[in-house]
Amino acid sequence: MSVRIDFYSDILCIWGWVGYHINHKLAGRWQEGEVRWHYRHLELYGDVAARIRSQGTGDQAYFRYAERSEKFVSGFDGLDFHPDVWRKVRPGSSLLPHQVIKAVELEYGQQTANHFADRVREAFFRDGRNIGDFNVLTDLLTEYQLSSKSLLSCITNGYALGATVAEFRQAENDKVPGSPTWMLDNDRYRLFGNVEASVIIATVDTLLSKRRD
Repeated sequence: MSVRIDFYSDILCIWGWVGYHINHKLAGRWQEGEVRWHYRHLELYGDVAARIRSQGTGDQAYFRYAERSEKFVSGFDGLDFHPDVWRKVRPGSSLLPHQVIKAVELEYGQQTANHFADRVREAFFRDGRNIGDFNVLTDLLTEYQLSSKSLLSCITNGYALGATVAEFRQAENDKVPGSPTWMLDNDRYRLFGNVEASVIIATVDTLLSKRRD
């Protein structure tokens, strides 16, 4: 039997970007079918302006937020942060990218949605693209050959939005502590924040060993 990992984050969260970095250190660690990844989203940046206001007012608040994010990312080797992020590129909300990722999941399945979520996160933090803009998101869908009438319909008819809101509520009910959180083996284990890849590896290996016994 495989081990399930539910990875919770907000697509605009700098800690979620670190979580992405940690996850990529695990690529190829286990054989196909041993681990099932499910990307799940939290609503932390639903109202970006309100969150940024904690840093001050106007442009100064965004610049301060960008500076703090840059300083934070500099502590992780191999993790990029585009200089335009928050200074010039300012998504208004994470709700739309979460909704589009959910539509990909509903139309193409979990694995494809996981890969697309990674691409959306890269587009923002690494490439400096405004993933809060629907035109940017549709460009990303086209780049990955995921754009289709049925997927766009899933977005416009409210099904993807409904599923996204349900996911937010489930995370609240499950008291997911924040972004990023790894829930392993149907919530038997929870890892939160700046988790070493070695800790995730040790936990998964232990679970897999128990399944083989």
